[in-house]
Amino acid sequence: SDDVSAESVIARWNGIVKPTFLSELRFQYGRDFEFELPNGPGPSASVTNGITFGMPNFLPRPAYPDEKRLQFSQNLSWLHGRHSVRFGWDVTRVNDQIINLFSGGGVYSFSTLNDIASDCANLAFPLPLKNCQALNPPQSGIAGKHYTSFRQDFDALGAAGATQFQTWDGAGYIEDSFRPVPRLTLNMGLRWEIQSMPALKGNPDLPATNKINTDRNNFGPRFGLAWDVSGRQRTVVRVGGGIYYGRIQNATLANLITNNGVRFKSYTLTPTLAGSPVFPNVLADIPTASGAKSDVVFASPTLANPMIYQSEVAIEHELIRDFTVSAIYMLNRGQRMPVFIDTNLFPASQNATYTVCAVPQVGSSTTCGSVARTFSVPFFTGARPNTNYGFMTEVDTVVNTWYHGLVIQARKRFSHGFQMQAGFTYSKAQDDDQNSTTFTTANTPLNPFSLKNDYSLSDFDQRKRFTMSGVWELPTHNIKSDGLRKVVDGFQLSGILTLADGRPYSGGASGSPSPAGLQSGLLGVAGSGRVPDVGRNTFTGPGANTVDLRLAREIKIRERVRWQLIMEAFNVANRVEVTGINTTQYNVRNTVLFPNTSFQSVSAAGTNLFGPRQIQLGTRVTF
Repeated sequence: SDDVSAESVIARWNGIVKPTFLSELRFQYGRDFEFELPNGPGPSASVTNGITFGMPNFLPRPAYPDEKRLQFSQNLSWLHGRHSVRFGWDVTRVNDQIINLFSGGGVYSFSTLNDIASDCANLAFPLPLKNCQALNPPQSGIAGKHYTSFRQDFDALGAAGATQFQTWDGAGYIEDSFRPVPRLTLNMGLRWEIQSMPALKGNPDLPATNKINTDRNNFGPRFGLAWDVSGRQRTVVRVGGGIYYGRIQNATLANLITNNGVRFKSYTLTPTLAGSPVFPNVLADIPTASGAKSDVVFASPTLANPMIYQSEVAIEHELIRDFTVSAIYMLNRGQRMPVFIDTNLFPASQNATYTVCAVPQVGSSTTCGSVARTFSVPFFTGARPNTNYGFMTEVDTVVNTWYHGLVIQARKRFSHGFQMQAGFTYSKAQDDDQNSTTFTTANTPLNPFSLKNDYSLSDFDQRKRFTMSGVWELPTHNIKSDGLRKVVDGFQLSGILTLADGRPYSGGASGSPSPAGLQSGLLGVAGSGRVPDVGRNTFTGPGANTVDLRLAREIKIRERVRWQLIMEAFNVANRVEVTGINTTQYNVRNTVLFPNTSFQSVSAAGTNLFGPRQIQLGTRVTF
């Protein structure tokens, strides 16, 4: 059950102080109330290959969020000679209520289907599962405990995850648009922003949970230049740059408030730990066994708002009347992007050596017949520095990003019944594995002590992309026959073509070695599941290729009444758009990585945006 209710009231008052001085005052009150409720209880179970069932780990959400926003802003304009000065301010207060206990229903993670089949005999479903162990012989281990890890969260207050907090955002700016000569325009500005952080009632044992740093020096200078080279606006050169800031997401702030080891208690258990449950059971209460340690999330003392340096150079030229081409080069540099790092670790004191199997032995899935290579990585075992807790996740802002992009555009302004625009982008995006998760995760990097090993192509990298769209009104005005003109008049044809490269992804390893490390994964620290010696984002997924068409006809009933008939076709070629692939490259058994035969196979095709061919008919009356 998913419900969204949003309301807003917006008011604006424009005032003319004098002909050269204008004021715009704005007010907004808005509410966003969303909730999602499950249709069954926990736990959730997932297998590395993408199969997931049970109650989703993020449910229930009786309020996610119940957010009330109050905003005041004012923009002032002053014209003085060759200067056009704009300045203003903005203040926003947000009251947030979130009712959600992430993983409160329990979450089981399995490496393979065989592992979950070994535990399925414990299930009490009215299904013919009695032969599951015969079809999939049990793996060695504890009965009902062939999972990789089990996680369950608890609310120490018994409030089912209800959290309320308030944030304030403020900003002020000034900008001057100056024309020293008629063919040259300069824009210079400065913007300052601040985001207040909510007060915390932290964990007395962990001072880091008592405060979130407020970043106060977010000054963003801006500069722009527009030069009419010929004086007739046939060729225009534009140059621009500036510094821009983002917010620390309120979802992250909510986690910092609650996941401090006192309010929300999160436990991650492996099958060998005392008190770990038998699948599919969940823990009835906060565990007290010695093997169960609560996880903690806290903010780095240097936590700061994300910062982006943006720059652009563009040349636009009018080839013929109403038809222009332009070339644009963009360079963006991102700093202070968020990352989640487990800090409750000693540096690795040993290495683990893995064998990559080229071909398994015939008739066996656990014996290697031919070795492809071997590699060694740091391996984390033993106790944690702070033995009272499990993961101690620091939310830090140390990830860097780069983006280079060259865009070639062509644009035909609407005239003679025709309009067209097309654009080709060639770009490259790189980063240290920036995280786009709204919630926090226990550990993001492959190795928490070496983030630079994750520097590679960004998950958002898309090397080439071409789009073209156009509108054509059939030229019926030249038809001399009145009868024929009435039959064909008013037709309009439009379409959109999109051709895009796929995005990169990493080959993953499913399972944990034996003997196991401190946590799951080849390094024993959970985090990234990619194969360490292959590199991050070395593979590229399938691209997109879609054509959408629209045919419409407008019939004039009266002077002020028009009737329109519409036919639209999406994905005209009925091309299968792959939206998900199996990224598990190897399955881990002991210290051997066996090739996964389903690696790079299609796991999902089609979404609301990229579905099979759809044709729809519509009509509209305008009066």
